Amino acid sequence: EVRYGGGLNVLFGWQWRTGSSGRRLRIGGQYYTGKSLQYSFFETNEELLGFGIWYDF
Repeated sequence: EVRYGGGLNVLFGWQWRTGSSGRRLRIGGQYYTGKSLQYSFFETNEELLGFGIWYDF
């Protein structure tokens, strides 16, 4: 028996942009809870949390 169901994935962030140059500073994060994203461990549940900072020029 295989119990099908979805996971929960939440993305969040904020962005600041300069006027004329188009440069951007972004911060953000991600939260996931549900079945393993590695399909060889399909019976395992996992919880992931990540953060990042990006500078685009």
